Amino acid sequence: MPRSLLLAALLLVPAALPAQQDWTVTGRVTSSATSAPIALAEVRTLDGKRSAFTDAAGRYTLRNVPSGPLTLRVRQVGFKFRDIPVTLPADAAVKVRTVDVALEPVAFVLPELVTKSACEQGGFLLTQDERLRSIFEQVREASVRFTSLVKAYPAVVTAQRPTWRYTSRLRQLISDQSIPDSLEGAAYRRGGILKRTGNGGWSAPIPDLGSLASDEFDRNHCFSYDGTEDAPAGKLIRVRFEPLVGIGSPDWEGVIFIDATTAMPRRMEWRLTKLDPKREPTRLEVVTIFSELYPSLIISDSSEARFWYAPENREAMGNDPDRIQAVIARGLTFLKDEPDVAPLPRGRQLLGPLWRPKKKPPAAAPVADTSAAATVQP
Repeated sequence: MPRSLLLAALLLVPAALPAQQDWTVTGRVTSSATSAPIALAEVRTLDGKRSAFTDAAGRYTLRNVPSGPLTLRVRQVGFKFRDIPVTLPADAAVKVRTVDVALEPVAFVLPELVTKSACEQGGFLLTQDERLRSIFEQVREASVRFTSLVKAYPAVVTAQRPTWRYTSRLRQLISDQSIPDSLEGAAYRRGGILKRTGNGGWSAPIPDLGSLASDEFDRNHCFSYDGTEDAPAGKLIRVRFEPLVGIGSPDWEGVIFIDATTAMPRRMEWRLTKLDPKREPTRLEVVTIFSELYPSLIISDSSEARFWYAPENREAMGNDPDRIQAVIARGLTFLKDEPDVAPLPRGRQLLGPLWRPKKKPPAAAPVADTSAAATVQP
């Protein structure tokens, strides 16, 4: 190639552009009512690509945020979420932006109890009653936040799983196991609740708070306000859920109890419905108690499943179940990071006497969730 043509070709090649530095977005999340910091609030870009949780002082940091317009969603259980539009110019000399956010606490206004109609269309937010929407949004918020937190802070829970058998109304312990368990419960799948095992028994995945965050669970269930009840720690709001009338296979119905002051879930009662009375099991009920390990980070502290599967013994057994199986949390080990917040008393108890702030526990390989189902042997 002639020298002049080579030079011309080189001139046509664009010079490499300097790498554009991404932004760091930081700030503090507080309560608009008290100006107090909100710990473990979630701050994420609306596209879901960047997220962080606040520390004990309410501070957060999002790193490597690209230039351009974006929206930050800030959320915490017991508060109304906020969407904050932010523009990050590409030509800024210093690419650090401070975005402080104040969240408004939720104040429940309880509606009157009304007669429920048949469950023909599922979904949390179908109601036009703003009072009901406020309650349902907090239930949904709690379940979504639970899912986000256990993904951000994966952990293994050491649990005890005792099983009792009733014989002529006498309760007998037949097994007591120590098992590893995941914070993430079993996923809900319509039509896949009750499964037969290879040895002639059956298994049912025990749901947890994360099940309510599932879009499939939402689509296949109706939700209604079911009044309140008094508890030692304060008033609880009852939210009932039931499967669509068109579902012909076994599915879950029940009640979730949320704290009327903090909007945190405290208890759930599940019951398997649409069972075939001619096949085992004939009845299955589950009660789950939640505990806060850290502010707004809750786990299924204990679950108790009661099942009935021997109809020929009903007269001798009365209303007592044939089996009771419990899953009780006894210890907690984080696999990677742990929240930058001091644990609450129950979290401190599960972390154990060797726990020290800011120190990570020994690395552990993920384990299979062996306690996500109530299993009954023939």
